Amino acid sequence: MALKHAVADHKSRIAVLERQSKQLLRKAEERPGPVSNGEVERSRIAAKMIQGIKAKLGLSQKDFAGLLGVSGLAVRAWEGKEGRLALRAESKAAVIRVRKMRKREAQKRLERLKDK
Repeated sequence: MALKHAVADHKSRIAVLERQSKQLLRKAEERPGPVSNGEVERSRIAAKMIQGIKAKLGLSQKDFAGLLGVSGLAVRAWEGKEGRLALRAESKAAVIRVRKMRKREAQKRLERLKDK
């Protein structure tokens, strides 16, 4: 009888640990990858790059803006400009992070943003 209770206790502890593990993995996925200051300073972001990233990920201006944390109008303005864009460091870092994403990852992040 004591053995049955011990096994049941272990099973419930394992279930709790598995739930906690899944939560931690989700949180780790939500965090954007680190972008170094040097990477931000060296990057040259142009309208064509923005259009290319959107096309690669299959995103609309609104969805792309959501991933970056900017307004859709900002993305529209960026795409309409010629040459290199003068962006804030935070926006540059966000563009670099999104540029490193794959299509599925971008879709998952958009779904999570819409759920919030």
